[in-house]
Amino acid sequence: MVTTTTRDALFAALALGLALVIGVTAFCYPVGSSYFPRSLVVFMGVMSAIYGFRVWRSRAGAQPARSVGAWAAFIAFTAIAICASAIKIIGYDATTFLFLFGLIMTLGGRQRILAALAVAVGGTATLHVTFFVLLGVARPESLFF
Repeated sequence: MVTTTTRDALFAALALGLALVIGVTAFCYPVGSSYFPRSLVVFMGVMSAIYGFRVWRSRAGAQPARSVGAWAAFIAFTAIAICASAIKIIGYDATTFLFLFGLIMTLGGRQRILAALAVAVGGTATLHVTFFVLLGVARPESLFF
C-alpha cells in the first residue's frame, strides 16, 4: 500500500524532474523570448524542492494514501475542455471568470459565494494584467466580446 509520504515524495520528484526538463529547453532560447518560461521553471523547481524537503522532514507520520476522487478530476478536466471551447465564443475574460467561479463553487462548496466571486474577479484581473498588459500577448479572438 502506498503511503501519503511516498505519494508526496514521488510528486515532488516528478515536479522537480519536469522543471529540469522544461528548464533545459527554456534556457536554450534567447532571454527575450524565454523570460516568462524561465521564470516559471525556476519557480516550479524551487517550490517542488521545498515541498520535497518538507515531505522528507515529516516522513514519520506516514498514513495510507486516499485515492483522489474520480468525480472531482472529471469535473476539473471537463471544465477545462469547456473553457477552451468557450474562449472562442464569449471571450477570454468572461470565460476565465466563469471557469474560476464555477470550479470554486463546484469543488469548494457553496457556502462562501462572496469569497468565490472575489477570487474569480481577482484571478481574472491578475491574468488579464499579466498577459495582456505586462507581457503584451494578443487577446484571443472571440465571437461576442
